[in-house]
Amino acid sequence: MKNILLSVLLVFAVAQCSGISPEANREEGPSPAFEKGREDATNDLKAGKFAYYLTGAPAPWDQLWAEKLRDAYGILMRTGGCNPDSEIFLKAKGYNTVSLPAIAEKYGDILGEVEKKAREEWENRQKKSK
Repeated sequence: MKNILLSVLLVFAVAQCSGISPEANREEGPSPAFEKGREDATNDLKAGKFAYYLTGAPAPWDQLWAEKLRDAYGILMRTGGCNPDSEIFLKAKGYNTVSLPAIAEKYGDILGEVEKKAREEWENRQKKSK
């Protein structure tokens, strides 16, 4: 059931995406949304939950990446949408400022490693299907 839900969410995200809005890319200091993201991450970590927010247009292998993070490490990948407004983008950014160091402290630099493996696996599947 989790895989179906994740698939539906990622398909929906792909269908809705056109890239990150320029407004969401601007640099800002702490805002209420940024602080809310930090608070949410702190509460999740206190509850033993690890997660990472991804914003922007998803790569074709993001579903596989999310599955690998969840299955191997219990890390959830949350999406902030592919064209987030500045509030969502700042909440995700705030969340990640707390969650990413905690993930790195517990597991090392696994986000990039797992993404690379997911990408390679996805690419190999594409080659085999041709």
